[in-house]
Amino acid sequence: MRRNARRDLPERRSTQLRNLKRNLLFLTVPAVLAVGAVSYGSVAALAAPSPSPSPTTKSPATPKPAEAAEPAEAAEPAEAAEPAEAAEPVGIAEAHSILGISRHLEGSTLRAHAHLKAALVPVPPSHGANTFRFGFDYRNRARIAFARTLWLEGFPEQAVTVAEETVQEAETLTHPISLCIALIWAVSVYIWTGDLAAADVAINKFIAQADQYSLAPYQAVGRGVKGELSIKRGETEAGIALVHSALEAVHGLRYELLTTTFNSALVEGLAIKGRFEDALTTITETIALVERNGDLFMMPELLRVKGSVLASSPFADMDVCGHYFRRSLELAREQGALAWELRTATSLALLLAKRERPGEAHGVLSPVYGRFTEGFESRDLKRAKSVLEELDRPRLVRGST
Repeated sequence: MRRNARRDLPERRSTQLRNLKRNLLFLTVPAVLAVGAVSYGSVAALAAPSPSPSPTTKSPATPKPAEAAEPAEAAEPAEAAEPAEAAEPVGIAEAHSILGISRHLEGSTLRAHAHLKAALVPVPPSHGANTFRFGFDYRNRARIAFARTLWLEGFPEQAVTVAEETVQEAETLTHPISLCIALIWAVSVYIWTGDLAAADVAINKFIAQADQYSLAPYQAVGRGVKGELSIKRGETEAGIALVHSALEAVHGLRYELLTTTFNSALVEGLAIKGRFEDALTTITETIALVERNGDLFMMPELLRVKGSVLASSPFADMDVCGHYFRRSLELAREQGALAWELRTATSLALLLAKRERPGEAHGVLSPVYGRFTEGFESRDLKRAKSVLEELDRPRLVRGST
């Protein structure tokens, strides 16, 4: 077992470095950052190789927004670096911010939580003026990533609260890059919770900043999000066109951080229009791209989407669909992503109900739904509750997965 762990270590470190690179690119494009030697050394120390603890299943408890639930699994021992923290608190906090976001992108949700929380610990007043020394406000950046992490962990209400507070704070900083970063990741939280109106307000502010400061990559991203929102509102053809346009632009600009999100939205639109072969080709290519380049935190959702497209297509093989759903469930549990787990459990429950196995369907969905302690007005929880109510009735559930 230990030999296998040693053999897998280079691959694991390679994945972590790819995500670190993607994180730094998000910060440096279109802004140009000068990262000092202290921060570089802090990141290197915190990112030192260490054994990965076994994943655990987390049962959420309701924490205060500013004091989120302690993760069941802490950061690795080598990531503590207490002597450096005493010497350079801002550098260490910035390093925690970068590593937390990288952990988030690679799908290590609980470790991301630990790093991001460490990044948000107040620094001594004498160091406060240094939060912009790397070209952006690292605390604001960490805070919006923390909002996304809270959603993944199963706290949608807290995620929205933190996202709103982060955007409000960013608007006081008079720093367009920091504001754009806060807005675009706040948009993801709003879309995940189903609040399309809030997402639309935020993306309009984002586009205004991008236009005012001629931030070409962000202008393309704005079009892509507008397309995603159009698809979700039923304006499918227009949405597909906008997403296609945005993807062409970000490919040309080599700004790929949101490629996975836009591809997923495109698959949704193609499936709605009955273009199942195109949808399957796109989702298959996207999964391969994520396996190669990163964004592994999205993998449970991508597997679920592929299973859903297959289940909706005329050539559906229900066993294959179920295979993708179960892979998605397993990975979501490994990542500590209760939100993805709920989505997939809902899709799998619907599939099982269609196959006249309502008892098994209820057994898949009910335990996952029961682990939530808040957010019952969010889209995914309302849908899960509706499916459970249908499963309790004599007739079978009929609906899309």
